[in-house]
Amino acid sequence: MTEGGGQGANIVDAEQPQQPEVKANRGVLDHRAQVGCISRFQSPIQAFLRPGSWIPWCRNIRYHAERWVLSVNRITVHKKFMEAIQFFVKSDSGILGQEKIMIYNEDEKQGTATIYCFTKGAEWLDVLEVRFSEPSGLLDEEKCVATIRSFSSGFIPTSVPLAPLLSVALFWIPFAGNDPKTRKFNNTVRVNQIRRHMQDAGGLEIKVEAETQGCSCL
Repeated sequence: MTEGGGQGANIVDAEQPQQPEVKANRGVLDHRAQVGCISRFQSPIQAFLRPGSWIPWCRNIRYHAERWVLSVNRITVHKKFMEAIQFFVKSDSGILGQEKIMIYNEDEKQGTATIYCFTKGAEWLDVLEVRFSEPSGLLDEEKCVATIRSFSSGFIPTSVPLAPLLSVALFWIPFAGNDPKTRKFNNTVRVNQIRRHMQDAGGLEIKVEAETQGCSCL
């Protein structure tokens, strides 16, 4: 801005800086509208049945769970968790930033959240579940226990008709939920990225009390 003559009015320069190009998906936390109709209908069924997690020794390559202990009340931890999800989606970073995210359920009062993570092509479905609780059951307690799970729901992408039924029939196939470029298991990386963001950007001290990749009931 530059100041005018005797009137002292502010005159806006004619040349405005060009705005950076914004991607279509950026800023959208819930991609429900971008998920296909078939996937929107079938994903809750496949997520509930989760045939990809039925066999412990097969699921350990596509399942990851951790139990955290934090010295903060669970309402704060819940908000920090959702802020982490929002960060990855809005910045198109991390694994979550490369997926279509559908918030199936989020209840701050109950301390639960279920998030569907679809690949942008065929819409394979990974499920992210989290539960926050207080060890003593008191809501105002400054301590929280969190259990977070990320797992591949089934062998067939939810965009395929009858995907839940086909995934149930093929539950025994030991497919790997990994990124062929990095050769890292997506579910493990997804949980690690969320935890690190909550620690670094959220300022939380998170102690990983237990973790598994599918061989236990955590």
